Amino acid sequence: MKTIGRNLMSANQKKSTIDKEKEEKKHMSDEVEIVQAPDEQNGGQVQTQTTDQDSLKDPVIEVVVDNTGEIGQPTDSGATISGEGGGSAVGDIVNVAKFAWEVMKDNVPVANQATDNANALPSGANFTDLSGWNSDPRVMKLHYHCENVLGFNTTDIDLTCEWYFNGQYNGVGQYINAATVLASGDVSVGSTINIKASISNPMNMGTPSNPVAGLPVRITIEQTTKAMQNFTTVYSGLLKGNGGGVLKPA
Repeated sequence: MKTIGRNLMSANQKKSTIDKEKEEKKHMSDEVEIVQAPDEQNGGQVQTQTTDQDSLKDPVIEVVVDNTGEIGQPTDSGATISGEGGGSAVGDIVNVAKFAWEVMKDNVPVANQATDNANALPSGANFTDLSGWNSDPRVMKLHYHCENVLGFNTTDIDLTCEWYFNGQYNGVGQYINAATVLASGDVSVGSTINIKASISNPMNMGTPSNPVAGLPVRITIEQTTKAMQNFTTVYSGLLKGNGGGVLKPA
């Protein structure tokens, strides 16, 4: 009888162990990627299925730093306007730098602050003729966040938009220099991030005799995933020569 009892206990313990192993394997299969055998109808290519864990929620983006603030215009000192007298047209504002550049390519920050930038200066003026620039640039920062449905595997990108402002030509105007967009952060496994910045033609937000440069900016963030999801987020706004600025969803 003792032998039969021991055998029954051993059998029950073995069955319990097998059931536990099956449950663990089932749990693991819910967490890992499932790879099927080659599909002959699809040229023998291996078909890959992804789990719900690979699916991402919609991205969230917010302004986390905004130190913009307008300062007053300088007093009109009689600088040449509209090209009269052979001088620069202070009210005619142009960008003599870049109009577009890549900020992040295939998850790698690639923008160069020294070369990937735009400006808004009086047409025909030499940069050395401008003075009065504020020593510290204006800065706006966006934070881009995306995570999977379980709240893990996150993407966190910081986007910095900055520009120097209050440049004056012969003591007049408020112009923009070295306006740029930069990025840094971490990208989730299985995702690819590409970010581009683009600039439209500058505008005069002031008067012909006391111009205030305005530089429209657009930031496009594209995220693709191995779960065949595609997210495109666009923020646009205006940078101003008096230090004001805004970025908002396009």
